[in-house]
Amino acid sequence: MPKSTDSEPDIWLKEIILENFMSYEYARIPLKPGLNLISGPNGAGKSSILLAISVALGQIYTERSRRLRDLIRRGKELGRITLVFDNEAKNGKRPISFSDADTFLLSRYLKNDGNYWWEADYKQVSYEEVARLFQGFGLDPNNMLIIMHQNTMEQFCLTSPQEKLKLLEDAVGFGSYRAKVVEAKKRLESIISEDESISELLGRAEESLGYWKEMHEKYMQRDELEEQRKWLKSEAIWVRVIKQEAASKQLEERLKVKEYALLSSSEEMEDTREKINLWREKLDSWKINYKEHLYELLHLEKEETRIVLLTVHLREKEQMLRELEKKEEAAELNEREKEIGIRAKELKEAIKKVQSGLGAVDRSLESNLDEYITYRVKGEVLKFKRDMLEMEIKAIKSELEKANQKLPDLTSLKKKAGERIDTERKQSEIENELNLVVARIDALGEIPEETEEIYSNYSKLFDELKDKSEIVASNKREGLKELESRRKIWR
Repeated sequence: MPKSTDSEPDIWLKEIILENFMSYEYARIPLKPGLNLISGPNGAGKSSILLAISVALGQIYTERSRRLRDLIRRGKELGRITLVFDNEAKNGKRPISFSDADTFLLSRYLKNDGNYWWEADYKQVSYEEVARLFQGFGLDPNNMLIIMHQNTMEQFCLTSPQEKLKLLEDAVGFGSYRAKVVEAKKRLESIISEDESISELLGRAEESLGYWKEMHEKYMQRDELEEQRKWLKSEAIWVRVIKQEAASKQLEERLKVKEYALLSSSEEMEDTREKINLWREKLDSWKINYKEHLYELLHLEKEETRIVLLTVHLREKEQMLRELEKKEEAAELNEREKEIGIRAKELKEAIKKVQSGLGAVDRSLESNLDEYITYRVKGEVLKFKRDMLEMEIKAIKSELEKANQKLPDLTSLKKKAGERIDTERKQSEIENELNLVVARIDALGEIPEETEEIYSNYSKLFDELKDKSEIVASNKREGLKELESRRKIWR
């Protein structure tokens, strides 16, 4: 019997037991390792032993194409063939590893009703299990070089040299080596084909990856530019907000300044009004004083005129009386003239004094009038200033109201703009930069939104193909080594 593998121990047929098989009622044929010769006259049952071995091994061919039930001894219901194999352990291994016994029994039972079965160590097994068992030892029962029946030489001669070689290789246990060489060759051809296919796919994938890599770079650049555009839009919004807030704040500060100026002007105006009233009272007092002095002067001058006229009249009358020589009456008139002269002198002093007082009053008028006019002018100026301030405050309040009305409109924009950006740049500067960014985005052209996913998939695919290519290349090298090794063994 052939070896199962180089590393496993030999297996050999130790004994054949025939029971109710053809001409044998019961027989035990012991065998030895090596060459065994069975001799005898014609009809002694030599070919029956060979046929029994082939039937037990499951060979399809039977001598003269007999039916299996025709092989049962005449008059018997059941026939049995048992092959006893040596299964002693060598180097710690048994040829049939699943059996713990030193001998392995394979039996085939034949019944007249057409039922046939195998038993291995007294356990029923199927044909497939039997075939698989002997395939493990490299033994094919249907190989005519294993068991060559009578009348098979002619068939053997008609086979081609290639078939004969194959039969010989199978018979001596080298069939598996040929199969493994063929298998290794097919596997290598498959690996080479796979390598070519992967190389082609790798080339196409690399070309596609190059395109999508460029698109991915544009995609990333567009993302950066989109972020920049988003930032600039936010900055532009915050510039408007900051500008509006600054305008409102400036108007509020201006309003405070103007309101403070109006308050100061009102206080000053009130003080000026009091001064005007004071100086008006002084002027009124001056008028009264002036009139009093004037009236007094007029009264004194009138009296003086009356005395002058009276003096003239008395002198004329005295002269007339002196001419009439009425001395006593003339003397009385003279006395009276003296009294009137004294009174005239008193009147002159009084007039002089009143004139002096009137002059002083008149002189005081200039300074009083200057002060009064100054305060009146100041009052008018302050009034004009107040009116102007009130107009300015009204205008500022109107502007502030308009500015404050714009702030709520910017609330939605502030939410859209996100976190506050404190910037000192001008709106025009930001808009110019924003237009430049938009132009750069447009220059990138149309970029699919799934670019990143596609690029990632192509990158993974390329890496997988690259890894697979390396694995296939490694398998190719190993396959070549294995093929060469098996060829050497087969040869």
